[in-house]
Amino acid sequence: MKDFEFAWEEEMIDDVLRHLKTFEKYYTYYERMSLLVDDPNDYIVEDNSLTSIQKLNKELYRLETMSILNSPKTSADRANRDQIMSLINGLIDKGEFTRNDIDKALESLKLINKPSYQTMEQILKQFCRMTYNKKTKTYSRF
Repeated sequence: MKDFEFAWEEEMIDDVLRHLKTFEKYYTYYERMSLLVDDPNDYIVEDNSLTSIQKLNKELYRLETMSILNSPKTSADRANRDQIMSLINGLIDKGEFTRNDIDKALESLKLINKPSYQTMEQILKQFCRMTYNKKTKTYSRF
């Protein structure tokens, strides 16, 4: 292998060293997302800046859940898919449900990482058309 040199700017090196942990986190997200989507940068970079770690966590949870639902790879994935589909079908079959109903259903799954309501709403919207009524604080299927 031939020796070659990179032209690094000192300021850039200092910035990277100062924020190394943050760069490592984003790289980890990049690697995990690359298994799920064609271009992880579509999720990591937003409006010419880095997406927040919290938003990436939510998006990664949604993507991983949808991957388990659409193409489970292991017996554990199949078991999780069955549990999640049971939760989804139970809520959809009600026709109308609240955030409290979602919370109770999620608690029955014994999840380590509980998704946000927004994330669960996005997953549910993959299976039915629904709206949220701010006055009655209920989700309705239509």
